[in-house]
Amino acid sequence: MARDRPPYRADHIGSLIRPAQLLCARYPTDGQNLQAEELKAIEDRQIKNVISMQEDIGLQSITDGEFQRESWRLGLVSKVSGFTRTDAVGDVDYQHDSKGHRHRIGNAPIATSKVEWTGPSVAISGVIIAYSSVFLNQRVA
Repeated sequence: MARDRPPYRADHIGSLIRPAQLLCARYPTDGQNLQAEELKAIEDRQIKNVISMQEDIGLQSITDGEFQRESWRLGLVSKVSGFTRTDAVGDVDYQHDSKGHRHRIGNAPIATSKVEWTGPSVAISGVIIAYSSVFLNQRVA
């Protein structure tokens, strides 16, 4: 039977649209970059807000929106050589806020030479059991 009110079935991919305050802090237009502690404080505050929003609408599973992550693809790009980060290409590295303003949300990784794996290789050889997680141990105050 279809539900007409929460909780709805949903799959979280993770990323949510970054709030304007977070975008302005991470990508200042005046060239005045924040200290790491200042940026983290803004990220933590925005994560707390987005968690509250999800709880308020009745979601039973929540995400931090990946607000401490610059881009979904940089996990891969950081493990290979051959990429150069450059200004955004097309609309991939932009998002529009609720007022329609366009914000840059990262730099585009462009392959500029042979791409080679540089990160550690991981092979699964048995059952994976998570007794603890760094993500579970971190709390937003």
